Amino acid sequence: MPYSLNPMTGKLDFKGVNYVVKTTTPTTLDYVGYDVPTIWINSTSNKSYLLVDKTAGAAEWVEIGVTSLDFYESVLSIADCTAAPPTSNLGDRYIVDDTVGAVNPAWDGADKNDIVEYDGAAWGAVTPTAGALTYVEDVAKLYVFDGAAWQPITVSIPDMTETAKGVGELATDAETIDGTLTDYHVVNPSALKAKLGTQTDHGILLGSGTAAAITATAAPTDGQLLIGSTGNDPSLATLTAGTGVTVTNASGAITLNVVGGGITWQEVTDASAALVANNGYIANRGTLVTLTLPASANIGDTFTIINKGAGFVRIAQNASDFINFGDTTSTVGVGGYIEATAVGDSVKLVAYDTNEYYVASAVGNWTVA
Repeated sequence: MPYSLNPMTGKLDFKGVNYVVKTTTPTTLDYVGYDVPTIWINSTSNKSYLLVDKTAGAAEWVEIGVTSLDFYESVLSIADCTAAPPTSNLGDRYIVDDTVGAVNPAWDGADKNDIVEYDGAAWGAVTPTAGALTYVEDVAKLYVFDGAAWQPITVSIPDMTETAKGVGELATDAETIDGTLTDYHVVNPSALKAKLGTQTDHGILLGSGTAAAITATAAPTDGQLLIGSTGNDPSLATLTAGTGVTVTNASGAITLNVVGGGITWQEVTDASAALVANNGYIANRGTLVTLTLPASANIGDTFTIINKGAGFVRIAQNASDFINFGDTTSTVGVGGYIEATAVGDSVKLVAYDTNEYYVASAVGNWTVA
């Protein structure tokens, strides 16, 4: 169990430097569970080591003495060795740094890296040993002498940033889903999973807005597509077949087959039949075949008729109907009609209004009555 060793007095008390007693020498791998600064005492070799850094997954332990620790009273600051002392008051203490150049004579013979103290008349110097500790007041940091230079011991842990290691706060599932945090937070894989939502094997991901979790559809079956729905999530559905169109669904494929160019043909052998829009009729009877237009039509409705039988075919009208054949118009109402005069005659009618029709094309001589 580590104890607290006060670096200012060398005594064990409530605050200071933690130390542990081991029978081995610390290595770069000994960083888990140890804070900076921690003193490691090898009871076998009677040597002591100070943990001064543990970044990048490696520990830096500095040997600080054979049988004892050197704790020096705090200093005001680290002074430029080439310049005169910043102050010369009784008891003032400094570290004389190792700036390039000769040590200023005003330091009264001190060497670089010495700790100096003014006694009212002159500067007295102490040469530190490797592992010596002192507190530098103007920067509020503990320094250790590594045998060549004084090194700061950073005991505070900075906030995590893009470039500096430190302590970061773990984002909650709700914060990860919301996605509005701008400071440095760590996203736990489980929180990322919450943002991605419950995944479905072979499902399709659907956005649910920036502040909500992503959702997934069920696994689509053969031929299913995502069909939009205004203001709602799209739905999986298959294409619906229409008149003259068949839909064949297979794994990874949809086949559309259009039959008859959009017109459904039928042979008429009865004496009469009702015409249905967008259909084709082949009249084949030895006596007259009467095909009657619908009670009302929509603009663009088409009716295609071919006369095959010797009895010919008549296009009869409903109330208010009339047929425009070029510049000739049939009688309005049920009494009006047009009629084939030979085998092979054909006609295509197009509705212009509810009861008004135009002959778009014709073969043969048709009677307009």
